[in-house]
Amino acid sequence: LSPDEVDEIYAMRGALETLALRRAVPHMTKSDFVRAAGLIEIMDDERAPLAWSDLNWEFHAVLYEPCRMPRLLDHVRVLHTNVQRYLVNYLTNVDYHSEAQRQHRLILGLCKSGEAEEAAATLARHLDQAAVCAGAPGGPDQGPRPLHHHRSRPAPDVGGAVPAFR
Repeated sequence: LSPDEVDEIYAMRGALETLALRRAVPHMTKSDFVRAAGLIEIMDDERAPLAWSDLNWEFHAVLYEPCRMPRLLDHVRVLHTNVQRYLVNYLTNVDYHSEAQRQHRLILGLCKSGEAEEAAATLARHLDQAAVCAGAPGGPDQGPRPLHHHRSRPAPDVGGAVPAFR
């Protein structure tokens, strides 16, 4: 994938995954929190990049599943798979691993507190960092990322304000 293609995929992931998370938080259960926390603990000790990447997806999927939007989750999974092989190279970097885990804990804590908007904003920043690692424009020598911009808080979910396509 070209840097612009990676950026496009992460822009799509950011939009879809933050929507899924905002919709999921009100429906999350103690079981979801226990599963997500357990995955974080397992990832702390995992050093095989591909295994860590699979666990990372499982963690994110646990957070998104309560959104009750299976088609959305299917698209998110495809987008994740499209960039996974580009990100795996960075998973051996201890600094990246530590920062990703810190962000996972923060996102999970915000979900537990019911802070869906702040969790989504934190997830957006998490995905932006992963995008740069996977090769999207915006690294230290590449300037700002042109496609994927985030405010400090994501735009409010407008629910039914957008007409459904049939």
